[in-house]
Amino acid sequence: MIIIKLKGGLGNQMFQYAAGKAAATKLGTDLKIDLEWFTNLPPSDTPRSFELNQFNITASIAKEKEIGGARAKGFQTLARLIRTKVFRHFDDPLPSRAKSRESLYLEGFWQNEKYFQNIGDIIKKEFTLRSPFTSGAENMLKEIQTKDAVSLHIRRGDYVSDTKTKQHHGTCSPDYYKKAIKLIKEKLPNPHFFIFSDDKKSAENMLGLNSDITYVSGEAKIGDAEEIILMSLCKHNIIANSSFSFWGAWLNQNLHKIVIAPTQWTSSKKADNVIPRNWIQIQNI
Repeated sequence: MIIIKLKGGLGNQMFQYAAGKAAATKLGTDLKIDLEWFTNLPPSDTPRSFELNQFNITASIAKEKEIGGARAKGFQTLARLIRTKVFRHFDDPLPSRAKSRESLYLEGFWQNEKYFQNIGDIIKKEFTLRSPFTSGAENMLKEIQTKDAVSLHIRRGDYVSDTKTKQHHGTCSPDYYKKAIKLIKEKLPNPHFFIFSDDKKSAENMLGLNSDITYVSGEAKIGDAEEIILMSLCKHNIIANSSFSFWGAWLNQNLHKIVIAPTQWTSSKKADNVIPRNWIQIQNI
């Protein structure tokens, strides 16, 4: 059995789940998820809720006894603990299939495609919506389907309001978005930008776009999971240094998609090991 600890927002939960699913698949065992973080949130962390249940995930919720057993060093002879804060550098800590009877507890961020790219088809299947689009999302999809749609994500929120988060992550500069838009316009004759942002006013001030633009976030009651799927249904993507828009671009199945991503993933770490090689990187800080 593999137990993966979930924490953070939806994008982070998706990275963690994908890594856990890949590990369980590799070892031929069941995957369960630990939701303890959401009920015992550390005071220094931004409040979040479990959102993966909006997708067609197949893992079940781990019981408290299972979590305690898998986390305890020395629990039976087959159990062991893997705690990893691996963030950008790929380092596969998993045993070979020959040791697949071990009960493993995985904790970390796992923000690297290499952890799950070998089961990409499974991940794409499970990260589909469990319920049909709401009317707001359905109407937005109809507009996306009529355009040469480019999703553009501007992440503000706690990246700006929380001092600790701001210092760690940083934000993508207006110059980053202007360069990305310019590049898209050089490659596409009639792009239409669909803006996903938790701060519409800042987005308007940063972009300087007067036409060929539609604001998605805040315009209708569209949930986070729906927004990620709407991003993925655009033909092309401009992402922020955010796992949220990473997944919108990664789930995009357009074979000719253009994805523009930042060179810095956090204030101190490059994005090289987070961003797939065929995505275009632009300096963002």
